[in-house]
Amino acid sequence: MNEQILEKLVFMAPSESKALLFVTPDGGIKYASPASYGAGFVVKGFDPEQAVLAVFSEPKIKSVADEERDNVVREYVPEDILNELGEPYYVWHVKYKMSQVAIQIVKKTERYTIVDIADIIKEAEGTAVKISWAWKGSRRHPLGGRASKVLSNLKVKLIRHKLQDKFYVDKSLGRDFRDSYLSFKKVTGIPVFEFKIPERRVPEVPETLKEKLLPDWLQHCYVLVTNFVTEYRGAIREYKVEKEKGEELKVEITKFETAKLRLRNLRVAFYQSFLRYNAIPTPIGYVLYKTDDRTMQRLNDFVHEYAENVKELTGFKQEPVKLIEVYIPKKTLVGFIDEYIATLKADLEAVYKKLQELSEKERKKKRHLAAKVSFIKKILPELQKFRETLIPPVSMVSERVRALKEELDRENGSSK
Repeated sequence: MNEQILEKLVFMAPSESKALLFVTPDGGIKYASPASYGAGFVVKGFDPEQAVLAVFSEPKIKSVADEERDNVVREYVPEDILNELGEPYYVWHVKYKMSQVAIQIVKKTERYTIVDIADIIKEAEGTAVKISWAWKGSRRHPLGGRASKVLSNLKVKLIRHKLQDKFYVDKSLGRDFRDSYLSFKKVTGIPVFEFKIPERRVPEVPETLKEKLLPDWLQHCYVLVTNFVTEYRGAIREYKVEKEKGEELKVEITKFETAKLRLRNLRVAFYQSFLRYNAIPTPIGYVLYKTDDRTMQRLNDFVHEYAENVKELTGFKQEPVKLIEVYIPKKTLVGFIDEYIATLKADLEAVYKKLQELSEKERKKKRHLAAKVSFIKKILPELQKFRETLIPPVSMVSERVRALKEELDRENGSSK
């Protein structure tokens, strides 16, 4: 744990300027900027007295020799990323002289704290390799935002190589936002400092107790959110011009890899045979109203199968479905159900009307519409039943009121 935090400390230490850094109780890193007037450093948004470690960093840069430059770059940056970025602007070995320090509070306000270094506790060394690419613009053609765009375009490749945390956009330089830099940094050595991250123990609440503590106006639910990698990843888009009624129209044609169409078939099957029978579409996602073991196992089987197919066909790792545990006001959930029921009833009416209009020759369409009728007729009673578990029917409420009234009448009679 401490090694990871120290590696993060070296990674976040500036390569071209001295800095005072703090390790927070949750393992985060905070900077202190030099005070504008007089000695000391300004800390905002964090109480430096709560820090578990304070370190003053002094970097020393050494450019990699020309004869070693290519080998160093290729050691750390994959070939396909280099092809996108081209020749680096500079390649550095950075050595950090890092001093664990004791701090003293100079001034403390509600908005900021000014601190200064009181003593040096221990000195150590951190090292890193830094490789940067530069885009130099001009006043007429500024390139201050180019590095951000390049980083966005590289995101998928970086994730594939597990380098998304090693690349970052350096501060833009030059007047009028003219220049921008994209940097890669690899920590090759960490300092050794002793510190302790406090343990935070959160007492576990048993599920049975959760239900008892839950207000009766809230409903425990699972919201299913889809995040599919589809057959469009890697698809080729082409354009051709077609003539229609004497006018030229530009038409886009998308060409898919045949094997990847398997992903579409899996999604269709998921929607048709699972999702619409077990979940309610809402603005916040699909709310599962069936959560029995069999239903959840079917969901797990689909997630595993889809993820394996995506990995095989695209090399990309991503869960197609996320299940989020939430608590929704019952009144809100009933509103979602009523909207869905109204939509289904309107669809049913439209289907009946369409069936009457179709001729005997259009049997295929009839079969499709009949299947839709069957689905709606099956799902409506289940939705109504789930709705009744949230808000008791009026008849049940009336019975409760009547029973309460009888009980009060008996008590009043006995007191006379």
